[in-house]
Amino acid sequence: MYQKTHGNIGAGVQNKREYNWNINPDQHVFGYGERVAPNQAARAVHSERFEASFPKTVIVQKTVEDIKSVAHDQLGKAKNLGQGAHPIPTDTIFGVRSLKDATEWNAAKCLSGNPTVRELRPDTDLGKSTRPGTRNIVRRTEV
Repeated sequence: MYQKTHGNIGAGVQNKREYNWNINPDQHVFGYGERVAPNQAARAVHSERFEASFPKTVIVQKTVEDIKSVAHDQLGKAKNLGQGAHPIPTDTIFGVRSLKDATEWNAAKCLSGNPTVRELRPDTDLGKSTRPGTRNIVRRTEV
């Protein structure tokens, strides 16, 4: 009944809509037909055995490949600017040394410091009130 009222049909079942067609709908198939070739799995695994499967390798000049590597960006790599390798040793370090001697201050010494013995002693007014007119004395009031 649901098929009659709502037009709900099963998958793969041909719907009869009473059209006037120039073809026999019982024998005609709509859609894209794909040609099935035998041994597709074998062609994928052993492509070298089937010559028509893949195009032949073409050997080109090195200059063509060099132009391709400079003209096109490669995924995950820096752009090749075509300048070639540096003619210097790989262990060369550029720049000027920042520490001239061990007594010079650097970031580590700024964080840890280099205190004297006097600076390490506790302050003389530790635990005492330095504000005039106030004391750290607790007064007891009786109730």
